[in-house]
Amino acid sequence: MSERKFESVLITGGAGFLGSRLVRRYLEQGCRVLAVGRHLPPWFSATYKDRLVSFAEVDIRDAHALAAIVPNHDLVVHTAAVTRSEDASQLALQDEINIEGTRNIIRACELHSRSRLVHVSTVSTIEPSPRPASPADEAQTLRCADGSRGYRASKCQAELLVREAAASGLDAVVVNPGFMFGSWQSQYRGAEVIRRPLTRRLVVCTRGGLSIVHVEDAADGIVQAAATGRSGERYILSGDNVTFAGIARVVQRVAGRMGWTVTIPNLGSRWPGHGYAFYSSAKARAEIGFEARAFEEIVRDYLRWAARQSG
Repeated sequence: MSERKFESVLITGGAGFLGSRLVRRYLEQGCRVLAVGRHLPPWFSATYKDRLVSFAEVDIRDAHALAAIVPNHDLVVHTAAVTRSEDASQLALQDEINIEGTRNIIRACELHSRSRLVHVSTVSTIEPSPRPASPADEAQTLRCADGSRGYRASKCQAELLVREAAASGLDAVVVNPGFMFGSWQSQYRGAEVIRRPLTRRLVVCTRGGLSIVHVEDAADGIVQAAATGRSGERYILSGDNVTFAGIARVVQRVAGRMGWTVTIPNLGSRWPGHGYAFYSSAKARAEIGFEARAFEEIVRDYLRWAARQSG
């Protein structure tokens, strides 16, 4: 499709790890941006002083509040989600935000025929391929039928809602980022994956691996999907597929550390590819021009961040 241009953009979770990057990108494009969240963080106003950006304290469980603000925008990027659920009350909140909140976003977008929706899901909703050499792509089925609850299950149900709405005429695109790395305030998301090989000479790994993407590349991919993605389609936004042993070796090599890795069987694994969460972004590369940096560049990014923190 031809490239879409947007004048006004609403971003749910606009003060979050991914959403804040999208706020910056759309401001750079000269768009009016409304970031939506339950609470205005103190740093937001100090960081974004542009007259084109504002913040709305709205709970996406409030359908009436969303209906009042969404129709004023020609692009809605839905990043808001609850990622952790450690007890029954948190599971209930996760379902309310991730599933019912998404339902409310969809209904608000349907009130305004010009609103394009980009729903940010996750690769974990897509069934991994049982063959690590053949990463899963967008044709793979969703993992919604096992009756489980939690982040993956709630995001899976939310993605189904968006795809059903798109089939009924809503202009909507789904993106599925991989395991995201990147700095966030005083932390670095994914740091635990990199730190482990740095703290021991012998790294014991199970079979398996991750599909990895830097948050900045994921944000670029979302902007590209909004502009050129086909309605009703989903796009995997990820980079290198790296085994756990490969992660350790890359980290040690980039950091200049001597070390060894040992891979042991996955006890209780029912099939050989069980631990390989590998995904292909070939469709996103071909259709929307998505690009992702190599994992070793992410490691270098972390090491630079860690050096600044310690200095």
